[in-house]
Amino acid sequence: MSRIKMLIFVRDEEYSKCLTDYLIHNCSQRFEVVAWSEELSYGENEPMNTRVDILLLEEGLAIPARKSMEIGIVITLTEGKELNQENQLNQKNQEKQKNQGVINKYQCGTVLLNQVIRIYAENNPQHCIIPTEGKRTKAIAIYSPLGGAGKTTIAVALSIQAAWEGKSVFYLNLENTASTYLYFDGVQENSLSNVLYYLKQTRGNITTIIEAAKCIDPHYGISFFKQPTSVLDIKESLSKEIGLLIQLIVGTGQYDNVFIDMSSCIEQNNLAVLDAADEILMVCTHEEISELKTSIILNEFEMLEKSKHYHILDKVHIVMNKCEGSPNSEEGDKYCGKNIMIRVPKVTGLMISHGSKLRPDLNCALGTAIHSIEFQLNNKYLYTERAKN
Repeated sequence: MSRIKMLIFVRDEEYSKCLTDYLIHNCSQRFEVVAWSEELSYGENEPMNTRVDILLLEEGLAIPARKSMEIGIVITLTEGKELNQENQLNQKNQEKQKNQGVINKYQCGTVLLNQVIRIYAENNPQHCIIPTEGKRTKAIAIYSPLGGAGKTTIAVALSIQAAWEGKSVFYLNLENTASTYLYFDGVQENSLSNVLYYLKQTRGNITTIIEAAKCIDPHYGISFFKQPTSVLDIKESLSKEIGLLIQLIVGTGQYDNVFIDMSSCIEQNNLAVLDAADEILMVCTHEEISELKTSIILNEFEMLEKSKHYHILDKVHIVMNKCEGSPNSEEGDKYCGKNIMIRVPKVTGLMISHGSKLRPDLNCALGTAIHSIEFQLNNKYLYTERAKN
């Protein structure tokens, strides 16, 4: 699908340049952006002189009159939340289009962009913002058959490590009780609950709904959803919706990695995640209960593949966590019949403060292990092993 064409028309040339630079830097695959300011002249030879999908128009300015220009929706940029009465009347006289919205121009770029996408989605329910070319995204599920194995720590550490390496990352927490806000920060009105609601109600504009609902952490640039407003929202039977959500996030082509932090149970929602993932990291420990539960789960996966055509078992890679001694795994090193991908050492003082949030300390043996996992996930090692098996 072609990119959405956006024209920014404001008084302040500096504001115009800053906003344009932000959009081009963060959304070049989704938007084609041209900016005019009242201080700049514009002519018939401007690069966008046929169709404008979105016009961001500063309050009080007249809509540009061009015979060859067709405007989709007009979104007014104000210095407050509402148009003043005089400008509201002027705008009605200047433009009879119904598909309009009003947003505050002075707010952070992420919030402004999310509001623009939301308004566009509401008025164009059949248009999904999916770039024609994008990244080869890998969806990596991090699962454990028992609580307390360190699954979330590894999922968060992998997300941060990948972001540090310059990769574009989406951290998707699907736990029953998510702890996302302990690690990542972001401003957003909507949450995963809103996304799941739209997935249940409609299919037409869900990609733009996803874009409008996501937060972007200002420290790492990691995208994520605000945790559900109710724990019960993620406990519903949502296997089709969750599977579709992963497909849509991957399908945008914006991300190198989507790390999916899962709950420890095995039910239809989690099976949908495991089936949709490219790779599955199963986090285990040397405790007897871990070995027992892992064996049961792997047997269950084998039966599911035979009876219901799930594709899970050969994507599973064992990550032994909280190990004593060397984190290296040797060839032929197995756990419950599966090759051990890596042994992650036991580390004390694992979490450190990062502003008002926490993050795993990656400047230690944990960081070395996480880097090794990240390297293997983004190289052919896993696929080579799969071919051998």
